[in-house]
Amino acid sequence: MSISLVGDKVILQGNVKMEGQGNGVPYSKTGDRDQDEKLLQPFTYILQVPGKQIRAKLAHAFNYWLKIPADKLAVVGDIVQMLHNSSLLIDDIQDNSILRRGIPVAHSIYGVASTINAANYVLFIALERVLSLNHPEATTVYTEQLLELHRGQGMEIYWRDNYTCPSVEEYQQMTKRSKKQVDCLCLQSDSCSSLVRIKLTSPD
Repeated sequence: MSISLVGDKVILQGNVKMEGQGNGVPYSKTGDRDQDEKLLQPFTYILQVPGKQIRAKLAHAFNYWLKIPADKLAVVGDIVQMLHNSSLLIDDIQDNSILRRGIPVAHSIYGVASTINAANYVLFIALERVLSLNHPEATTVYTEQLLELHRGQGMEIYWRDNYTCPSVEEYQQMTKRSKKQVDCLCLQSDSCSSLVRIKLTSPD
């Protein structure tokens, strides 16, 4: 992917390739590869129709100024994509969806139980990547974001299932928490030795 600065705008061209994933499947660094291929089938399935990679592109755009080491930025890119795609697997179950990105939802192919397990497993593989950043606050930021995502999604489900209409303020808070907001990316920039939080918000 190429990045250029035109006036006060950052122009991004091309695709972003995530570190160490090859076909995009985030195998655990401590698990058995053959077993992971079975466990991650629902996750692998959703990867066959990739999204727009807005988050990864924005992370690279921010790095025009932040100068974060490429290896750490690649790990963060992996974490973003893992969180996003695993959340889609769960969302489709909770929302009784039929299609995702134009194809049947994963749980209609692999079943609800396997899809939930795959999505949860990916969250812990992502945590593995977070720990590899070796930043003292990385796990805290990751945990805070997961809590927010589940709070937002949980309230939306509560209102739906209890036929409750939230206030405008409550609804806005929910969308900030659950609607594809990834505020979890903590990196330590060697150039400025500071904690960097990147907020990436976009629709799928």
